[in-house]
This record gives sequence, structure tokens and C-alpha cells, in this order.
Amino acid sequence: MLRECLHVIDGILDTIERIDAVNAAVRACKDRSEAIRALHAPPWGFTEVAANHVLDPTVGDHTHNRRAPLRLRVTD
Repeated sequence: MLRECLHVIDGILDTIERIDAVNAAVRACKDRSEAIRALHAPPWGFTEVAANHVLDPTVGDHTHNRRAPLRLRVTD
């Protein structure tokens, strides 16, 4: 459970850092299922759970104040 949670948090942080590339990959997909498969494949390699979290953030999740606590969770 902890490993999966850390993977999701790491995926969200990675997505924020490479948001333009992630958005381009997702926009190229015809639907959510295809986007999940795209995020599961290289170069992303997200699990299905992490890919779903990557597809669900709000714009506010991209602010420094939202990223900082996530980074602390990963390092703890």
C-alpha cells in the first residue's frame, strides 16, 4: 500500500515537472482509456492507478504550495 501511494505521488510530481509533454501525450488520445494506456507505456511507465491520478489533477495542484507537501511525503 505504501509503495503504491509513493508511486502515485512520484507520478504526480513527475507529471507536474513535465506537464507539457504529458498534456501532449494525453491530447493525442481519443479517450480516457487510451490516455491511461499511453501513460502506462514508455516513456511514462505509470501504473493504471497512477495514470488515473495523473489524469485527475486540478490546476491548483500545480502550485508550489501543493507540490511541496507531496515532495516531503516522498522523502520521508
